Amino acid sequence: MSIIIEGRIIPMTIVLAFVALFLLIHYLISKGRMQLNVRKITQLDALADILDRCVEMGKPAFYYQSWGAKFSDKSCIDAVASIDVLDHVAREAATKGINLIVSPMSGEMYPHDVETVREAYSAVGRLDQFNPDNIRYYSDYMTTWMAANYPLVDKERPAAIIGMGGVGDDIYYFTAYMVIHNIDHVAIAGSGAVSHVAYIIIGADEWLVGDEYYAAAIVLGGKGALSGSLITTDLFKLASIVVLILGLVITTLGSSFLLDLLSL
Repeated sequence: MSIIIEGRIIPMTIVLAFVALFLLIHYLISKGRMQLNVRKITQLDALADILDRCVEMGKPAFYYQSWGAKFSDKSCIDAVASIDVLDHVAREAATKGINLIVSPMSGEMYPHDVETVREAYSAVGRLDQFNPDNIRYYSDYMTTWMAANYPLVDKERPAAIIGMGGVGDDIYYFTAYMVIHNIDHVAIAGSGAVSHVAYIIIGADEWLVGDEYYAAAIVLGGKGALSGSLITTDLFKLASIVVLILGLVITTLGSSFLLDLLSL
């Protein structure tokens, strides 16, 4: 039995090249020899403005992760990014004295949220203000989760709704309820799934969708490993575009060289 299977040489080479490049970039970033320069993401300014609005109005901020954010699910990267955003929001809330309410739509996210918020409050020296009762898990089912949180927003009337991680139609239904009940708020939502963009645009005032959501999480979290992944992914996207254009030109000229090479 052959170790090298025909048709898998190029895919394996691409995977090994990706891993090698990622490790190299991660090493350079950790040693301070390379910096991550991400273009300005205006929604991050909007997030800061939304939190300042909570301070001005004396109202709480409501943070939640949708049912699509689970570490055991194929969209686990959404869960990782949502934790990074939560860490930033919790630090800002602790520093500015905002009452932060967190309600994950997944039981497996609950302990991670509790620990993330506790560490955020501790990091800014406000551990005495940490209230574990403000982190509330009700159900993995969207309808049950909403039914439990509707009375909560009626009572607390949060000035900010921050939904991060797999957010979809839930942001639309949740903010629609708040509009109907005249709860003055601003909503920002984030999801790695571009298929959710229609619901997010309708339900939220600001949004982070696709790669922009992951980039925002990296900027807020300041994670070197994830930064290396972002740079490596962008480089491979650029390489894919170059190969695509080159393939179109070569094939148009009647040569099958590139097709033969990629089929190895």
